[in-house]
Amino acid sequence: MAYLVLEDGKVFLGDAFGADGIRSGQIVFNTCMTGYQEILTDPANFGNIVTMTYPEIGNVGVNAADSQSDKLQISGLVIRQLSPIMSNFRSEQTLEEYLKANDVVAIKNVDTRAIAKHLREYGSMYGVIACGERLSVSDLVKQAQLAAVIARGGDPDCTAEHCGNEGCKCAQEGHHCHHDEDCDCDDDCECECGCHGGMNFEAFPNLIAEVSCKEPYKWTQKSAWIDERQTEKRYNVVVLDLGVRRDQLQTLVSFGCDVTVVPYSTTAEEILALNPDGVFISNGPGAPWVGGIIDNTVEQLAQSVPVLAIGIGFLMLGMSQGINPCILRHGQHGVNIPVQDVKTKLVSIVSKNVDYGLDGDDLNETAEEHPLLKNVIVTHVNLNIPDVVEGFRHKILPIIGISWNPTAPTRPQDAHCVYDDFIDLMK
Repeated sequence: MAYLVLEDGKVFLGDAFGADGIRSGQIVFNTCMTGYQEILTDPANFGNIVTMTYPEIGNVGVNAADSQSDKLQISGLVIRQLSPIMSNFRSEQTLEEYLKANDVVAIKNVDTRAIAKHLREYGSMYGVIACGERLSVSDLVKQAQLAAVIARGGDPDCTAEHCGNEGCKCAQEGHHCHHDEDCDCDDDCECECGCHGGMNFEAFPNLIAEVSCKEPYKWTQKSAWIDERQTEKRYNVVVLDLGVRRDQLQTLVSFGCDVTVVPYSTTAEEILALNPDGVFISNGPGAPWVGGIIDNTVEQLAQSVPVLAIGIGFLMLGMSQGINPCILRHGQHGVNIPVQDVKTKLVSIVSKNVDYGLDGDDLNETAEEHPLLKNVIVTHVNLNIPDVVEGFRHKILPIIGISWNPTAPTRPQDAHCVYDDFIDLMK
């Protein structure tokens, strides 16, 4: 027997097929029908417990060439049915062998679409996946709730008591109400300390630091899925690694770029000292405001050199231009996300793996008041969530931001043209 327990107490039962143990993380559901190995090794999934909504997983096994990083990034995997056979000429290992060898907890025979519906109705949650351990459900719920506190910036050791007013969640000892530091709790306030149900945005964990490279390195491998482009010259591109996927690096090389990858903590001055023709800001996990990356790097790069930013890099680039972020109710994880070009009305089906967005509704309201926003041009919108910006450019600066991964080999290749646009900016 294996358990998936959510922070709200919801329990899903299944059977173990990976490693034994207990792992916690954010529960995300992914709507991909193929490419599960890419999902498991995508740094943007670091620490997540991934639920696959497609009913059968494992039929093509795994192979080293399809990994998007050096290791599995997820905390756990939840599937409906494990394929009884592995049928692919490229296979090197079964999914079950792969998970056990990498100490990843996984459960099968779970109603994964019920999990997806629960998250869609009640919003993003943290949880615990447990296999082979004898713990009570109540203990697992406490672990799930503790994981949620830490992820939302709370202090797991906080013992401060509530102020005593009915309906108030404000902790007194070192914490404060978001209405006023001298909280009198007349308005049934919601505590934002992160310890008692709120969110302390300044204390969100820096997941990018867990997945970014430690030292700069060169990348020379081309993509096996994209024809090499003939360019007038080789372009010197620096990749700011916030959790970059290998397919993104491979695509840049195939598009005529000499690629240098640098850690997330690299400053703008250090990047510009490499004399780049352009900078690629990658995707990655977690919240876009952590790590001081926007102030130390992204904002200055946008003023100095052509930039293409995707995923969490897109969020940072947008925030540097004055667009406010928003938390998506249950994130967007899959390869079937429809985005529309505002100018041509062309709809592309794209791959996304994010929990945050840029608030288009807020952008429209504040554009007249914010000097930076007057030069932002929204290029793409989300057809599922109309108020979310999916792409933007700038009237003056040579920068492009898109929320999706334009090179994922397991999705329609609708968006490769963004790399052509990046090359044009560097010419």
